[in-house]
Amino acid sequence: MHDSIQHELGRVIRAERVRRRMTQLDLIAKSGLGRSTVRRIESGERDMSVSQLLAIAAALDVSPVAILADALHE
Repeated sequence: MHDSIQHELGRVIRAERVRRRMTQLDLIAKSGLGRSTVRRIESGERDMSVSQLLAIAAALDVSPVAILADALHE
């Protein structure tokens, strides 16, 4: 289950980024996270800390609760 939530969170984040017509570089710049961190989160290869989730949500201008809810509904 852990891996599937990790992958769903990454999928939701990537979909939201693409919907907002942002590149990974845009998300990196706005979130302050590293390139490999963002790439690995989006691909589901990496767990994300609460602070990373908050940074990504702020960069995407979306609630972190919405990201979690979308990932859990899939």
